Amino acid sequence: MKSSSNLLVLGSGDSGKSTFIRQMRLTKSNGFTQEESAFFKLSIFQNICEILEALLNAIPKLNLEYEDTLKYTETLKEISQKNLNNKENEMIVKEFLNSKVVKECLNRKTEVPELQDTAQ
Repeated sequence: MKSSSNLLVLGSGDSGKSTFIRQMRLTKSNGFTQEESAFFKLSIFQNICEILEALLNAIPKLNLEYEDTLKYTETLKEISQKNLNNKENEMIVKEFLNSKVVKECLNRKTEVPELQDTAQ
């Protein structure tokens, strides 16, 4: 007979309660269904797109110069609007996130409110 327990998870907003429950579910049970996995994948992709947009908007606010900003702006907006999640776009996103201008944005993120919660 399998025993079960109830767990009360307390914490303020954005303290990681849901993340903790998901991690417990992954490590202690059978993981997620295909539908749940697809939902989480889409959610993660949307979060990445929001971060990319915040970074692109921060570049001019911080008076940073970047020669490929226009190229990235158009490409990244197209990716986020059409949910284009493929290997080619993954490489573009990685290239942008590893660029000097993004590193400078993140170093100065306290100057731009939209970047304050962005992890490096």
